[in-house]
Amino acid sequence: MKRFRTGLDIGLEIGKVVLEVMLIAVLLAILFSVALAAVAQGQTIPPEVKQATLVALQASDTDGMHEEGFIWGRDAAGNVLIVASKVRPCGKVKCEVTFEAADPNVLAKLAAVDGFEHIHPKGKGKVEWGQPPSVEDQEFAAESPGAINIVVGSKSKLVYFFDGHNITNTIKLKDFLKENK
Repeated sequence: MKRFRTGLDIGLEIGKVVLEVMLIAVLLAILFSVALAAVAQGQTIPPEVKQATLVALQASDTDGMHEEGFIWGRDAAGNVLIVASKVRPCGKVKCEVTFEAADPNVLAKLAAVDGFEHIHPKGKGKVEWGQPPSVEDQEFAAESPGAINIVVGSKSKLVYFFDGHNITNTIKLKDFLKENK
C-alpha cells in the first residue's frame, strides 16, 4: 500500500532540516569563537612578534610621543620576518599613519603578510593619545582582510585585536606576551 505524505509529514521534515541547519550554524559559531579566542590570547602569534612588540614598546616609551610599528609575515622558506617601520612622529593632534619600512630589503623578502601591529604612545605632559584602534586603523584593517591587526596601548597596557569594523578582542599585555604552550 502506497503511503501519502501529509502536511504533518512535510512539516516534520522541514523542521528537521531547520534544526540541522541551526545546529551546523551554532557549531560553526563556536569554532569561530574558539579560533578568535586563540588568536586573541596569542596562541597563533609567533614568538618573534611578541619580541618585536617589546622592542616597539620600549622605543615608543622613550618619549611617549611617537608610534612604533611593524608588519610580520613569512619569507618563501616559511621563516617569520619582522619588518619594522620607520618611526612615525605624532603631532599635537594625531600620529602619522603611513608605513615605510626601516629596511626595504627585509620587506622585499616577505612572501606572505600575516599581520600588522603598532603602538599607540603614552603621551607626555598634557598630551594623551587614544589607546584603542583609531578610525584610520580600522579603515586600514578593512583594506587587509585576513591579516591580524593589533594595536598595543602603551599607557593602558592592553592589546587590541581588530578588523575593519570592530575591536574583536582586548587582552592584557602581560597575557599577550606569555609564552605559547
